[in-house]
Amino acid sequence: MRLCRFELEARPTVGFYFDSRVVPLESAGSAYAQSTGEPITFPATDNLLEFLPPNGSVTASAKRLFGWLTAQGPELAAVESLEVESVQLLVPIPRPNKLFLLAGNYAAHIEEGGQHAVERAETFPYVFMKPSTTTLRNPGAEVALPSVSPDAIDYELELAVIIGRHAKGISEAEALD
Repeated sequence: MRLCRFELEARPTVGFYFDSRVVPLESAGSAYAQSTGEPITFPATDNLLEFLPPNGSVTASAKRLFGWLTAQGPELAAVESLEVESVQLLVPIPRPNKLFLLAGNYAAHIEEGGQHAVERAETFPYVFMKPSTTTLRNPGAEVALPSVSPDAIDYELELAVIIGRHAKGISEAEALD
């Protein structure tokens, strides 16, 4: 299931993301109800955590709707969808409480920065924090480079992990819950 947040009629909303199309959740729910006779409702929220496993309040309904959508195949055209290029995608979680980042998380990048990977073995991984208000940008949004050092910017993201509930002192076995 691939969900996204995007702007629709000047408000953030949730949709199913396909490679070239976005299907608004409301449109998918209406088409599902019309096709199956079974109403499906979702909370009026753009908080993706409500839709995601393991603890989203409407995860099962979202999965059922996504399964129905993907089973439509060519008939998906009958469901209102929007071209990805025509919508403004938004960050998945707009204001996470914390952002933990890893610096030098692979040897080639450490060496690219002028250090030797062996030197970093003692401190690997190097974790730091940044505020979400100045770090996260919507896809395609402008990123302001600091005028003090515009040529010294290093940007990348290989992986993002969202921890959707309180987790402190949990065991490795419990981590994926």
